[in-house]
Order: sequence, then C-alpha cells, then structure tokens
Amino acid sequence: MAAVLALRVVAGLAAAALVAMLLEHYGLAGQPSPLPRPAPPRRPHPAPGPGDSNIFWGLQET
Repeated sequence: MAAVLALRVVAGLAAAALVAMLLEHYGLAGQPSPLPRPAPPRRPHPAPGPGDSNIFWGLQET
C-alpha cells in the first residue's frame, strides 16, 4: 500500500516537472522585456526657490 502511494507521488512529481519544462520551452510570454529605466530624480514640490512658481504658502493658527 505504501509502495503504491510512493509510486504515485513520484509519478506525479515527474509529470509536474515535465509540464514545467514544456511550459518554459513553449511558453506564451514571448521575448523578455528590456530592463526598466530608472525614474528621473523628482523635484520636491512645493519648495522655495528663485522662480514665481516655487511659492510655498503656510498657515499656522495659534
């Protein structure tokens, strides 16, 4: 009884390995995409600066 169960487990693992190899070889994913480009550095907004568009308004209630 245990030998039959062990044989079924080994057969199942072999079938799973075969399916995994076939899917890897004949997969539908196509060519891998190129590596993503790093994002450009972000400017902290709002921030004080020399331009008119860099005005930061703040309110404080006491």
